[in-house]
Amino acid sequence: MNNYENELEIDLKDLFFWLLRIWHIFVICLLLGVVLGCSYAAIKNIQFTNTDHEQDIVNAKEKLTPKEITEVDDIISGMAFAKEKQDALTEDMISSHYAGDDLEDAIKRVDYWNSIYNQHYSKSRSLTKEQAEYYNLIEYYDPDKEPEQVSYAKSAILGGLVVVIFVAAIYCIIYIFTPTVKTAEELSYTYRSPVLSALTPDEKKAEEMLTADLSIIAGNNPSKIALLFDNDSELETELATRLVESCGVSAFDPLSSPDALRKLSACEAAVIIATTKCTKRPRLRSIIEHCSRYDCKLSGFVAILTK
Repeated sequence: MNNYENELEIDLKDLFFWLLRIWHIFVICLLLGVVLGCSYAAIKNIQFTNTDHEQDIVNAKEKLTPKEITEVDDIISGMAFAKEKQDALTEDMISSHYAGDDLEDAIKRVDYWNSIYNQHYSKSRSLTKEQAEYYNLIEYYDPDKEPEQVSYAKSAILGGLVVVIFVAAIYCIIYIFTPTVKTAEELSYTYRSPVLSALTPDEKKAEEMLTADLSIIAGNNPSKIALLFDNDSELETELATRLVESCGVSAFDPLSSPDALRKLSACEAAVIIATTKCTKRPRLRSIIEHCSRYDCKLSGFVAILTK
């Protein structure tokens, strides 16, 4: 009796190997991500290089009237003056060790200049969009701080990882929402039974080797071996017909044949024919359950490989 209760765990393992088999796609995506990352870094660095702060201020002032420029300049100068007074008084308090009335008076003066600063700051929050642009260029400009260049190496690594992860996520979604057998390896991983043969529809040599293997399994009583296939699959029906002629085993669709259960109960072992990218996993589970219910040992799978 096959144990496939942990099918999700096995599917995840097969998903890993399935992704591994398309490694060349991920290499292409990695290179594409590296190119995109380096392009981004180049564009940002060109933008930093072309930044002219003085010209930006001139451009911002051209959008304002003289009155609006004066309003912004008054706010900036008022904040700077109040901040300077506040810092000077605070430093004087610390160095002079004020106490009693002197300390109280010094605190009041610090609070006064702090309130003046807050008044100007409140005005800066109500500026128009054009005034705010001019205000920010002056208030937050640090001439000693050069624009930080974007690292080409970091951008290339990040770009490559993002693209690879994005493509891997797409392939995982495709894998999860496509309930068909993807590869022959998935059959052995998921259902814990060997793949006796993995052959293409026109691969005669592999079919001859399969015939020999089935003859060995059947021994002197080929009728006790059941080939289970899908009647709706032309490839599986043709292969089963040829194997019946060459080996003498019985073959039927266990889910649609009228007397399938009677035939299955008369067999000692079964071989399931599955077609990659066509046979659905729920169908295989149902067939395996029938085999277990009627004590028909699952000897393995025959995988028909399709493109």
